[in-house]
Amino acid sequence: MIWFLRHYPITILVAAPYALLFVPMAVFNANPQTPFILRLLGAALIGTLLVETAAGAARPRPRWRPDITAVSASHCHLYLVARLVAVVSIAASITGARAGQGTIFTQLGDEVAASPVARVTALSAGWSYLAFALLLSSFLGGHAKRARVLGWIGLLVAGQIATAALTGITSPLFGFLSFVAGAGAICGLFRCGRW
Repeated sequence: MIWFLRHYPITILVAAPYALLFVPMAVFNANPQTPFILRLLGAALIGTLLVETAAGAARPRPRWRPDITAVSASHCHLYLVARLVAVVSIAASITGARAGQGTIFTQLGDEVAASPVARVTALSAGWSYLAFALLLSSFLGGHAKRARVLGWIGLLVAGQIATAALTGITSPLFGFLSFVAGAGAICGLFRCGRW
């Protein structure tokens, strides 16, 4: 499994939301467009597999982890910045959800949340991904221990869960979880048994 993660990370990131959310919900709800969803998934997977196989065959993979470690080690305040971005991300996503940003009601009504708080917090919409990337880089650079980084990632996930509970939309949560699981496994943050 780790071999597949290292050689086909994009394929896994494309397949994860479909395998975990879209296809099971389509089958469970007897969606008449299930064959279309499966064809779309097949086309996407064929494309990613072909591109990643061709890229892997064209040139051998260099040892990239020491390069990331060396780059991350030169930034001494990286872990502090990662924690600040994580706190801002969690606070902004929960505050924005409480202010009505991204709720089912605003999406069904085809409205934008009128609250200025919701508009301001929308500016930090993708910061949870940035916080994870900075935390991962802090770990690879030796600025933070694995346990501390995993604790902060747990807080980021808890913020995503709280946001999903407030908005009633779980898709961003599953997208974030699949990204964290894939990138963390590829970069060696998560260790399981003999892997």
